[in-house]
Amino acid sequence: MAALTKNHGVRFIDSGEDARTVQVPDFSTITIVASADEANPATFPLETNVHLYGDEAERIAKLGDAGELSAAIDDILAEGVSPSMIIRRVEKKSTRNEMLGSVIGDPSDRTGLWGLLDARAQTSVRPGLIVCPGFCNDSPIGATTVTMTNEGSGYTEATVTFTAAGAQVVPKGKAVIQGGKVVGVTIDDAGFGIPNTVTMAITGDGSGAAGTVATGPVANPVALAMSAVAKRLLAIGICDAPNLDRVQAALWAERLRRDNGRYLYAIDPAVRRFAVVDGSDDTILTRPASTTVAALFAKRDRERGGPYWSPENQTSSAIVGVARPI
Repeated sequence: MAALTKNHGVRFIDSGEDARTVQVPDFSTITIVASADEANPATFPLETNVHLYGDEAERIAKLGDAGELSAAIDDILAEGVSPSMIIRRVEKKSTRNEMLGSVIGDPSDRTGLWGLLDARAQTSVRPGLIVCPGFCNDSPIGATTVTMTNEGSGYTEATVTFTAAGAQVVPKGKAVIQGGKVVGVTIDDAGFGIPNTVTMAITGDGSGAAGTVATGPVANPVALAMSAVAKRLLAIGICDAPNLDRVQAALWAERLRRDNGRYLYAIDPAVRRFAVVDGSDDTILTRPASTTVAALFAKRDRERGGPYWSPENQTSSAIVGVARPI
C-alpha cells in the first residue's frame, strides 16, 4: 500500500469520504395535548401525533380558532421563537370532568397524553416539553375518608361498593376485617370528577356494616398522568397551578407529591397577554403560563445550545404582566 511505503516530506491522502456534520438531538420539542373543535381532520386527525414547526403558518391555520391548541401555539410564537412542536388533538367533551378524561386518555389504548409514548415512532421526533394548558390547575373532587357508623358482625369476607352519580371514575376500596367486624375501609382509588355525594354499601357473609364517605379535593389527574408520561419519555411536563393564591398553590402542589414529581415544572400564577381576537376587539387575555414557559425553555436552549436551560429570571417578550400579584 502506498501509505506504508517509506516517505520523506509531507504526504496528503484523500479519504474518499465527505465530512459528516455533527447532529445534536433536539430536547426542546414542545408537545401540546388539547382540543381544537374546528381543526381540519385530514391535517390534524384525532389522537394522532403531528409534527410541525412554528413557521408553518398554513398548517397551523388549519387548527381553526376554537379550542385550546390554536391559542397555545399563539402563546408560544409570541415569544419570538419558531420551535419544533408536536400537536396531539383530543376530542372536545361537554363537561369539565369528561374533558380532563379526554386529555388524560388511556394507557392501554395509547390515547390522550399516553399517546405521546408513540410520538417518536410516528414522527421521528421525541417530545421534550409537554403542556396541557388549562387542564392542570384544578383539584377534582374525590373520596378522601370512610367513617364506620356500624362495624357489623360475623364477617370473614366483605366487598365494598361505592356509588357516585355523575362521577367520571367511581371510587374503589376494600374492607378491613378484624374479629368478624369491618373496622374500616381502605380507599384504593379516590375516584375522579365527583359532582355529588358518595355512598357506600358493604356486602359479605356477615351483616350490619355501614359507613359514610367524605369527599374533598384530590391531586390533579392530568398533572399526574403528565408526570408518568414525562418519566417514560425523559421529558419535562410543564403544568399550571390554580392561579388563586399562595396557600391554594401550596395545597395543590402538596397533593401532587410523588416520586415522579421531579419530571414536573409547576408555574403559578397565570400570565396576561395582548391578543388579536378574530371577530371582536383586541384585548388582554389571562392565559395559562405553561405555554409561555415552554417557549422560554426552547428559546434558552437555542441560545445556549441546550438542553433544558432554566427559564427562570428570563425576560418574556409576549406577556404584559401576571394575573395576580406575586
